[in-house]
Amino acid sequence: MIDNRGSRRILSFSFCFIISCIVIIVIVKRSDKIDTTIYNTDSSLLSTSCKHVSIDELDRWFHSKKWNEIPKIIHQTWKNKTLRQRQARWSQTWCDQYTNWYYHLWTDDENDLFVRTKFPWFYPTYNKLSPAILRVDSVRYLYMLYYGGLYIDLDYESVRRIDALFTNKSVVLSLINYSFNSMNSVPNSWMASRPNHPLWTYILHRIILLWSRASDKERNEFWNGKAEFFTGPQSLFEGLMFYLHTIQHTDETLDQLFGNKQNQNADSILEVANITFLGPKLNNAYDWMNGIGADVCSAEKATFDEKKCQDVVKPIYAITYWSHSYGHGHENDLNYLGDEKKTHTCTIKNGGCDPNAGCSHDNATNAVVCTCKTGYTNTGVAPAVICSDSCSLYNGGCDINAECSHRLEDFDVVCNCRVGFINVGTVNGVNCSDGCYVNNGGCGVNAVCSHDLTTMAIQCTCMTGYTNSGNGTTLVCTDSCKVNNGGCDSSATCSHDSVTFAVVCGCSIGFVRSGCDITAGCIDSCKVKNGGCGENAACAHDNLTNAVVCTCNKGYTNTGFGNSVYCTDSCQVNNGECDSNAACSHDASTNIVVCSCKNGYVNSGTDSVIKCTDACQVNNGGCDSNATCSHDASTNGVVCSCKNGFVNTGCGTTVKCTGIISNLVCFT
Repeated sequence: MIDNRGSRRILSFSFCFIISCIVIIVIVKRSDKIDTTIYNTDSSLLSTSCKHVSIDELDRWFHSKKWNEIPKIIHQTWKNKTLRQRQARWSQTWCDQYTNWYYHLWTDDENDLFVRTKFPWFYPTYNKLSPAILRVDSVRYLYMLYYGGLYIDLDYESVRRIDALFTNKSVVLSLINYSFNSMNSVPNSWMASRPNHPLWTYILHRIILLWSRASDKERNEFWNGKAEFFTGPQSLFEGLMFYLHTIQHTDETLDQLFGNKQNQNADSILEVANITFLGPKLNNAYDWMNGIGADVCSAEKATFDEKKCQDVVKPIYAITYWSHSYGHGHENDLNYLGDEKKTHTCTIKNGGCDPNAGCSHDNATNAVVCTCKTGYTNTGVAPAVICSDSCSLYNGGCDINAECSHRLEDFDVVCNCRVGFINVGTVNGVNCSDGCYVNNGGCGVNAVCSHDLTTMAIQCTCMTGYTNSGNGTTLVCTDSCKVNNGGCDSSATCSHDSVTFAVVCGCSIGFVRSGCDITAGCIDSCKVKNGGCGENAACAHDNLTNAVVCTCNKGYTNTGFGNSVYCTDSCQVNNGECDSNAACSHDASTNIVVCSCKNGYVNSGTDSVIKCTDACQVNNGGCDSNATCSHDASTNGVVCSCKNGFVNTGCGTTVKCTGIISNLVCFT
């Protein structure tokens, strides 16, 4: 099982990074330890109804569209294109069912090229990871980041399609169980994601930082859980929790984030921060951690029986047989030595024991017994005893975040937490927890606790929307709006974004921002595009609310609706309220409406109230009393015509009607 103390160390390292979104692809390397029969994935035996694509074909397809969903591409990985028979058969179950998906089996060489060209920032670490399973673990996170899609280990068998659960999802992970203390409960053997999701960068930066801080001995001694810890499920879990804590602004555990324990069923589907978690029964079925069905479900055992296993665990969508076929690396252990027999006695050359070992004799056989001294650990392979400084081996049993040293009086191992970490255990059982996990590192509730990248010392940084109002080294995070109005102009109101809590500067009613910057000052709305009133209106403010009030200028009338003011030439609206027989115009100086009676009409009202009456109805249109008043058909001007028995004796346009009694002559 995994060293639980070691797993805590990683999340703390991840805190040091504020991640940039980068693109990757995911793949797994685990196969079959027992079955050595091989099939070639390029052969007809592996022909499927899903579409096998080359990397070039995958790139062309992937870059041909923008992705706001989980792409339909299945990633798997192996040392080469040749799979063992059982691997090939399990892999085939996915292609047989996911008929409209693409599929690519990544080889070690393809993985190296992919990381080297697409992720040059990660390649220096990737290239050093050893043994190969560490690289295989890491590259699957890069698949997810770059391409997204579905990553599946080669020891997973599909029972029925699960992709209907991917709709509107960003990241989908599967659970082995709800025992999160081991940090193996969220495996990296099956993962689905949209491209560019930031979760994967948290995990990758964790791997970079942890690998850079580990000793060569710790890097090489990767078994006993170190693969799972460095790059495997513990790495996924630590990165996941740091991501969730950052997004949710909380330090709650995963089961606390899931909420009510009654929701945590074998077939539950749970969501936290847009990450979906599938219950154990849905996708893994066999839980190697509780041992149920282990005799028939573990592909590592000779008693493995797929049918019996499925009868026991009853999978719903898929099942994994945990074959761990890529290897644990024992075959490369340089510490295994030959069976050299020691014939020396303790009085001669320390009985052939290591200089740092004590020599004694077996009580029954009197054979030499070599026992490493205090502060040293046997790193040899029986019967050889090789005593190495305990601090050089697994950090002397100290927590990975502790410094291993020796007590002067007896050289016994002493564990002291490194800078940035706090002992949450006992004096003799030092358990170094990230200082940020203990009372938020002393940073306060409105601050984010992180670490200096060089020294790992705790750094406190105020959360978005808060400002440090303390002095010197004392950090006091105060609502930014209470400190210099949040940096907003004095004429602006300071508030917070409902999602990010970032400062939002808003202008008061009747004012608008004077520039594009959020801290720009506020100016009178009437000074910016006339307050939106239009060119024929005057902009002013309501005495009570200071809201903009638009009033039409003289000579214009509001033809808008409701609160909308639209100023139209008054003469175009009900003739400017002039009489229907009047012409509407404007005063040249003031632009006020001027009503003028049309030709053939006269004002029978007042100077201020113009009433236009037919001129013939007022003083007979100015015609002679013996004349008839009418209108010109073209101009409507008054026409005076003498009545019968009268003749026009006027001159020019003046009509004077006289009775016919004498011949009169008009002299002009």
